[in-house]
Amino acid sequence: MLITDVGIQAIVRYCTQLHTINVKNCVNISTGYSFFRNLHKLTIFNCPTLTDTMVATIVQNNPLLDCILLNGCPQLTAAAVVSILHGCSELNTLTVTNTTNTTPVSAGNIVCCSLVSALIKEHYPKLTTLYIELK
Repeated sequence: MLITDVGIQAIVRYCTQLHTINVKNCVNISTGYSFFRNLHKLTIFNCPTLTDTMVATIVQNNPLLDCILLNGCPQLTAAAVVSILHGCSELNTLTVTNTTNTTPVSAGNIVCCSLVSALIKEHYPKLTTLYIELK
């Protein structure tokens, strides 16, 4: 059975101390991401419905996010990355990819496809892992 917006809403409503969530193959979620609150770690894998706007809403509602892994989300663009970087001052790990085939990134290394590493380090001193692959 696949999770839906109603399922996500129920999880958030009844699990008020939830700080980590992993969502996989979420083809039936269209607005449920807006329900997330007070998360520190978010993993979304293989979700074709996740958009830049949804990412911006997640970030706005969860300013304490320190780990964001968005893999296999084909609709995401650089706008999602910008939203995350503007809204998550505690960020130490960020992965954003359009495909599910990602290159492993070891902690402590910054691998950056489209952003300047020095700028990232200067403005995000807690960021230790970054991998972005958007096409």
